[in-house]
Amino acid sequence: MKLCRLALLVFTFSFSLYGWAKTLPAELFFRSPEVLSLKLDPSGRMIAGHVLRPKHHVALVDLASGVHYPMLKLDSTQGSLQRYDWVDSSTVYYEVYFKGSEEWKRGFIDIDYSGEKPQYRSREIRAEGSLIDALPDVNDQMLFAQKHGDSVWIHRASTAQVAQNALSRATLFKKPLENVVDYIWDPQVSTLIAKTREEDEVIIWKFGSDDSSWQRVHSLAQPDDVFKPVGYMEDGTLAVLSNFNSDKVVLYRFNLAAGSFGEVLYRHKRYDLVGARTDASGALNSVAYVDHGRLVNEYISAEAGKISSKFAKAFPGKQIVIVDETAEQGKYIALVYASDDPGAYYLFNRSTLKAEKLYGLNEDIPQNMLTRSEPLLSSSSDGVEIESLITVPERSNGVLLVYPHGGPIGVRDHTFFDPETQFYANRGYSVLRVNFRGSVGFGKEFYRSAVGQWGQLIEDDIGSAIDAAMATYGFDHICTIGSSYGGYSSMMLAIQRPEQVDCVISMYGVYDLPLLFNASNYKVHEDYRQRVRRTVGEEGESLKQFSPFRLAGAVKAPALIVAGKKDQISGFEQANRMHYVMEKLGKQVEFVAYKGVGHGHTNWGGEYHQAAYVDDFIRRVLSLPFPDNDEAISEDLLYLSESYRNGTGVAADESRALTYLERAARMGNASAQTRLGDHFLNTSNPKQTEAAIRWYESASRQGAGGATYMLAELSAQGSGPAVEASDIYDLYRRAEGEGAYFAYIGVARHQCLGIGTEQDLGACIEKLFQNVDFEDQGLKGERLKQVGQLNWDKQSVVLAEVLDRVDFTGEQLEKIRAFFKFGGGYDQAATLAKTQTGLAEGDSYPYTIREETLQVPLRKGLKFGTRYAMTGEADKTHAVIRLKWTHPEQVLPSGRRVTEEHDILLPTLGKDSSMTYSFDFDYEMVPGTWTLEFFDIEGRELMRQTFEVVEPGEDA
Repeated sequence: MKLCRLALLVFTFSFSLYGWAKTLPAELFFRSPEVLSLKLDPSGRMIAGHVLRPKHHVALVDLASGVHYPMLKLDSTQGSLQRYDWVDSSTVYYEVYFKGSEEWKRGFIDIDYSGEKPQYRSREIRAEGSLIDALPDVNDQMLFAQKHGDSVWIHRASTAQVAQNALSRATLFKKPLENVVDYIWDPQVSTLIAKTREEDEVIIWKFGSDDSSWQRVHSLAQPDDVFKPVGYMEDGTLAVLSNFNSDKVVLYRFNLAAGSFGEVLYRHKRYDLVGARTDASGALNSVAYVDHGRLVNEYISAEAGKISSKFAKAFPGKQIVIVDETAEQGKYIALVYASDDPGAYYLFNRSTLKAEKLYGLNEDIPQNMLTRSEPLLSSSSDGVEIESLITVPERSNGVLLVYPHGGPIGVRDHTFFDPETQFYANRGYSVLRVNFRGSVGFGKEFYRSAVGQWGQLIEDDIGSAIDAAMATYGFDHICTIGSSYGGYSSMMLAIQRPEQVDCVISMYGVYDLPLLFNASNYKVHEDYRQRVRRTVGEEGESLKQFSPFRLAGAVKAPALIVAGKKDQISGFEQANRMHYVMEKLGKQVEFVAYKGVGHGHTNWGGEYHQAAYVDDFIRRVLSLPFPDNDEAISEDLLYLSESYRNGTGVAADESRALTYLERAARMGNASAQTRLGDHFLNTSNPKQTEAAIRWYESASRQGAGGATYMLAELSAQGSGPAVEASDIYDLYRRAEGEGAYFAYIGVARHQCLGIGTEQDLGACIEKLFQNVDFEDQGLKGERLKQVGQLNWDKQSVVLAEVLDRVDFTGEQLEKIRAFFKFGGGYDQAATLAKTQTGLAEGDSYPYTIREETLQVPLRKGLKFGTRYAMTGEADKTHAVIRLKWTHPEQVLPSGRRVTEEHDILLPTLGKDSSMTYSFDFDYEMVPGTWTLEFFDIEGRELMRQTFEVVEPGEDA
C-alpha cells in the first residue's frame, strides 16, 4: 500500500462506474470495513492497524515509505481481535478471543527495525490478565491487571515478566480493590483511577503518587449518572464530563483531592457533551456534542479553531473524529465520514497542514449513489421538540420506512454511515429515524421521561415525526420497521395508526410486556426485574393495554415477524406467541425464525438475508413493481433461494427456494437461470430437459460458463442443442473461456479422442492433467472440497476412457504416470492379491459379498461385483486401477445409448476394497452379459469377471 498525500485545501474528483439508475449489490453494504482501527506508535513513525479485508490481520504501516506489513495473521472464523495497543515503538500488545472455546489469547508482537525492512514475531503471554497502560514514558514498564483468585492485582512489570508470568508481590503496584469495573492510568499526575461496582452504585477511586491507600472521590447512584475524566487543567484540577447537579452532561472542574465539583467550564443549553479535549499545558482545547445527529466539535482554543476551519474546507459536509494522536510529534489519525460516506482514515500533520489518506473503509461503494440523511424537527402532543433523521433518495419509490431504534432508553440515532439505511435508500425507500424520548444526548429529563412510556409518549413522539415527514414529503405508503424495542414500536404504531401504516416489519421484538417479568427462571430474579422496571415501568395489569399480543386484532396491515431462536433478550417465545395469535385471527402475517441467532444477527450473511427478505416482503405486500433485469435485486432473490435450499440460517424449504429461484431467473439473472436449468434436469423427467435447455441457453447468451458447460454436456449425451461433434467441442471451449470449472476436461477428451477436432495427444495430456487451483477461483471450505472431489470424479472417468481407446507412446504414458507420482505413494505395478465375486450387500464401503455367483437376478436395488485386495511395494500406500464395465445397451433418459462405463480406482494396498454395480434406475436394468475388467495404466489386464444378468427365476 502507498499513502496518498494531498494538501488540505486541494480537492480531487472521480467518476463512478455505476450510473444513477443502477441498484448497488447488497454485498457492498453488508460486509466489514477494510480497516477497523488505526493507532500511532509513540514515535509517530509507524501505525498499527486492525485490517479486516481482504485478509484479517494486525498490520504495521511505515509512514515514511507507505509500506504495509501483516504482523499478525488472524483467522476470523475462529478468533477475533479484541484489543491491541503500542507498548513502545517496537512492541504491540494484543488480545484475541476464541468464541468456540471461550478462551483468550494474549501476546506481544516484537518488531525489529535493524534490517532493510521490519521483522516481527509474536510472544504469547502466560500471565492471565489484561494491559491497563503501556506507561510510554517509562522504559520497558507497563501496568498489568492480573487475575488473582477472585480479585485483580495491579503489577508494574516488564514485557518479559508479563510474558513469562513472573509476577509477584515484588512487582505489585497498588493494593487491589474488589469488584473493579475499570482502571484508568493518568500519566500527567501518575494517578491510577478505578471504578468499582457495589450493588447499584458505581464508585470512583484514585491512588496517586502521594497516596498510601485508595481514596474514594465520587459515586454514581443512577444508571444515567456520568463521570468521565478528560484531562488535567493548569491548576491541577481534573476536567470531568458529568451530569452531577445538572440535567445535561457538562464539563466541570473537579478537585480529586477533595472529591468535589467546582465551576462549570462549558455547558450546552440543549445537548449533553459527549467529549472534550485539553492540550499538553492543561488548557481547554475543545468540546463535542451531537446536534441533530451530527457530531460537532466546538473549539475553545483559537489555534485549534483555525486548524479545524481548514479541515472543514478540505472536507465539506464531513464529520471529523480524532481517533489517535502523538501530541509531541503533532500527528493525528482522524476518521472523516458522513451519513453518505463510509469514511476514510487520514493522517494529519499539524505543522505542515497536510493530510495523508491511509485507508478507505469501504471504497467500493460509489458515493454518488448514496443518500445524505437530513434533520427533521417535530413537536409531540405535549409540546416537546423531537429530532429525527430522514433519508430520502433521489429515486424514491414513494415508501417511507419508519425505523424506531432499540433500547428504548440510552440509545440514539446519528448521522454516521449506516449500511442498512443506505441499502434501503439505494432500493428506493425513504428511512425515518426518530430520537424519541429516552434517547441519549438530550439530558436526564428527556432520557428518564420515557420510563414506563412504551406505547404512549414514545409512540406519540414517533407519530409527530411521521406527521412532519408526510407534511414535508407526502409519501404514498408508510411501513414501520424496527428491531428489539423498535420491533415492539413498529407493531404498536400499526395498531395505533391503522389507516396510515401499510405494512409492518417487526424484528426481535417484545409483544407481551408482562411476559418480560417472568418468561424464564432467570427473569424472576429481582435484579433483572429491576432493570426491566427502569424501561417498561412497574409490573401490573396496565401493561396489558400496551402489549401488541393483547391487541393483535387491531392490526390491519400485512406483518412480517422476524425472530432469533436463541434470543435471550426479547425471548423467542414473544415472537412465537405473536405469530400464533395473528395467524389464529386470520391476519396476513409472515414469520422468519433464524436458526442459531439470538437478539439479532452477528454475521453479515444473516444481515443480508434479513434485509433482502424485508425488501421482497414490502414489494410484494404493497404491489410495488419489480424492476426488469435489475442484477442486484435478482441477486438478492437468488441469495434467498440458496438459503432456503441449503437451510442456511433458516429452515430448509424447497418450495420457497424454487419460488425465489424462478423469480430471479425471470429477472434475467444468469446464475439463477443456470441453477433453474439444473433443477429441471434433476427432476428425472425427460420432458423437463427441454425447459432446462431453454434456461441454459438464456444464461449462456449472457456468458454464464456453467450454463454453456451444461449445454455441451447434454449435447455430448445426445439431448442438447448441438449435434455436430465440432459444435460440441466449441461449446466446451467456450465454457472453458467463460470460467466453467470442469469444461477443460471436456476439451481434453475431444482432443484425446479426436472428436470434433484433430487428435492432439500432447495437448490432451497437458490439459487433462493441468493443476487447477479452485481456491484461486474464490472457492473455500466445504464448497472447495465438493468441487475438488467432483473434478476428480469427472477427470478419472475421462482418463479411464482415453486409456482404453488410445495407444499412447511410452513418453506419453510416463507423463500420465507422473500425474499419480505427484500425488505420492502410488504403486503403479501393484498386483491383485485376492478376489471374491458375486452378490453384494451392506451400507458402507467395502461391501460384503453375501453370495459368490456369476449369475445375477435382475432386481431393483441389487448390487453385484467384486471384493478384492491389492498388494505392492512396502513403501507405497495405494494402487492405480483402470476399470471398465461392458454391458448390454442402456438407453439413458437423455436418449444417449451406452454400452461401456470407465473409471479410475485408487485402492489402499493390503486392505479390502470393492467394485459393485447397483440397479438403481429402470434404464440400467437390462439382462445379458456384463463384464468387469481391471487394468493397470499400461493396459495390462489385472482381472476379468463376466456376469450373466437374468430375469428372476431364469437360468443362465
